[in-house]
Amino acid sequence: MTNAQRTQMYASIRQHGEQIAKVFGASGDAVTLAKKLHWIETAMHRVTTDYCNGVIDGEQYELQETKILDRLDKVLGFRKSGIPVFVNGDARGYALKIKTSWINDQYIKSKGTFRLATDMGGYGIIAPDFTPNDQEYNK
Repeated sequence: MTNAQRTQMYASIRQHGEQIAKVFGASGDAVTLAKKLHWIETAMHRVTTDYCNGVIDGEQYELQETKILDRLDKVLGFRKSGIPVFVNGDARGYALKIKTSWINDQYIKSKGTFRLATDMGGYGIIAPDFTPNDQEYNK
């Protein structure tokens, strides 16, 4: 990774952390928040992958999902805020998301200033990966 790529990656992490903090009313350092969320996302993604590959059964999946969502709620307080966070069980994408309808409502209410990473379906991504892709590494 070049220095320019690293600088851009950390700027993106900070910007995302600041936006997440604003959305959820979280306090503290934006980069630390983003890193915590990335760790929780990685843990949930591992669970969805294990479930899809038959490593764990539905009961184990649900137990892990509950634990991880509880951990996420301690960091973000999404339940109290009424923000519709959910787990995407498809291991091919991000595991922790926000419903599209809520994302769209916030964008309209903010008159276009609301910026949160979204996937192709418009779902909000709680902890996107800002690492440059492999093609950029090979330049």
